[in-house]
Amino acid sequence: MAEYDLQWAAIERLPTFERLRSSLFDNNGDVCGTDNKGKRVIDVTKLGAQERHLFIEKLIKHIEHDNLHLLRKIKNRIDNVGVKLPTVEVRYKNLVVEAECEVVHGKPLPTLWNSLKSVLSGV
Repeated sequence: MAEYDLQWAAIERLPTFERLRSSLFDNNGDVCGTDNKGKRVIDVTKLGAQERHLFIEKLIKHIEHDNLHLLRKIKNRIDNVGVKLPTVEVRYKNLVVEAECEVVHGKPLPTLWNSLKSVLSGV
């Protein structure tokens, strides 16, 4: 693990433009894997077609897990800090709603009048 950390430290010391184009790449094609055997620092802009395909596959392999992990970290941070997130309140004035409804299987529409009639007729 120490060699892996040293390689990432070397990447972090590079100038910004070079750092953006650099990554650790296994000799067997595994990008940024956990196995430290045979890793080398590469310029991702100079990868061949097969290496580029493996690189992209490795990056997007667990994208749902990565997004979920990020959202959980953000939620935990907000909860720990105690920040109340802004909310939206919607109010309407003079709102009129009209709808066309069909009677299903001969049952009346569930209006207040029809509900009251069914309660009174059931007594």
